[in-house]
Amino acid sequence: MRMSEMKRQELGAARPETTSEERTWATIAHISTIVTLLVAVPTGGLGGLLLVFIPFGIYLAYKDKSRYVAEQAAQAFALQIVATVGFLVAILIGVIVMTLAWVITVLLCLVIIGVILIPFSLLLTLLIILIWLALPFVIGAFSVVAAIETGNGRSYCYPYLGERVLDWLVQHETNTTPTV
Repeated sequence: MRMSEMKRQELGAARPETTSEERTWATIAHISTIVTLLVAVPTGGLGGLLLVFIPFGIYLAYKDKSRYVAEQAAQAFALQIVATVGFLVAILIGVIVMTLAWVITVLLCLVIIGVILIPFSLLLTLLIILIWLALPFVIGAFSVVAAIETGNGRSYCYPYLGERVLDWLVQHETNTTPTV
């Protein structure tokens, strides 16, 4: 059993009902991902670099006040960081792969064999562009689901990433507790 699951079971029913303010700030943390996407996509990512830190600010403001808001804001921040870095890596890898495919195709076209690779290079290029276009929508969809769930007072955990963030929060909380 993961550490975050054990900690949540310990808290169990002891976790109080979330307040309206907590639900609002948790929802804002998740909605900030949509705002970041709306600003970052048309500006090639540059416009969203500062907006990535909105959920981090919410986390810092609520880490000692509300476990619920802190958990949700930390997950939203982690999602934005992972998505931003992942998207930049995807662009870099995509450009390298497309460049290599087209260079090989053009070089082989000089000996006529490369003509066979033209459809492959076109499909590869279209696939990479499709992935680039789809990634922001996937991240946005996760954020909308998270915002709806937290707006209704339910904890949301992003697939794959959420449990890791919660584990880190539990470990950090455990490690900073002074021993007497």
